[in-house]
Amino acid sequence: MDNKRILCIIGLVLTFFACLAIGVVLPIGEKKSNTLFASNTGGGGGGGGGGGSLFGGEVPESNRPQSEDATRPDPENTGSAEAAEEAESAEAATSTEEEYSVASESAATPETGQEADGVPSEPATSATGTPAEPAAPEAAPAGDTMPVLDGKPLVGRANRRFGFACRAKATVASGDPLEYRLCEVGRSEAKYTSRNGGFALVVPSESGKYDLVVVNTRTGEQLRETIGGFDKVTKLSAGMLQEKLNKPMDDWFYIYFADDKDLKIDYEYIPEGFVPAQSIGALMSDRSANGWTIEVVGTPQYDEYNQVRRFKVRIKE
Repeated sequence: MDNKRILCIIGLVLTFFACLAIGVVLPIGEKKSNTLFASNTGGGGGGGGGGGSLFGGEVPESNRPQSEDATRPDPENTGSAEAAEEAESAEAATSTEEEYSVASESAATPETGQEADGVPSEPATSATGTPAEPAAPEAAPAGDTMPVLDGKPLVGRANRRFGFACRAKATVASGDPLEYRLCEVGRSEAKYTSRNGGFALVVPSESGKYDLVVVNTRTGEQLRETIGGFDKVTKLSAGMLQEKLNKPMDDWFYIYFADDKDLKIDYEYIPEGFVPAQSIGALMSDRSANGWTIEVVGTPQYDEYNQVRRFKVRIKE
């Protein structure tokens, strides 16, 4: 065999292997590209963003579908069944790309806003199917924060005790908390305060009146009304005092006398063997037990509320 024939055989063999390499290497490259594409779609980017964010970047122009015929490879041109399968895989990948691109664009431009997981929330609708608007907070109408008295305040003496009891009731449409105050007429300083409108043992005033002030503690608005009934006790003359000391005690007996710690009883005469009583209660007990008659000597002395704070007596058996 001559050298020329040998060289031809070697050339044919090399050409065969070259063609075989081209036919094998090119499909492998396409498969590798499709595998990477599938990993990008399967990984699934986070919520939001367009097709580029879902697939890890902008799709190259060479991979974008131009037409149905352009993206469908011809098995006859590839010359193998493997090329036909690769063509079907490329078509499926292109369809997947279009579907995910549309889904990502919808997720990126929601009409009703995005929730924390990137899924657009449904708008709230009313029973008629129209979007429901959020309810506005209710506000108290103007003037409803001013306290209003509910009836006339009540004033009366506390039974067997010195001082007065007072009860007032006010309301406010806004429901704000109220504070009740008793002030001297025309003054702003409170002498008594209450959260529920009840006052106990209020001392008499010079005028017999107090200003009731009801305050809205949230807004500072005030209602002021002057109320009476806080009069001093009747000042007992010597004759009136003597008459009262010789009668059984009534419910209001003690309100005419100062407290025992402020009361002083003097004696002009007391039967022998008796210890002089230093309280009005002890004096009345001794009189009742021994059948005495009490005579008031001189003029009694009084405190600022017209209560008797000092007097002198003579005891008669």
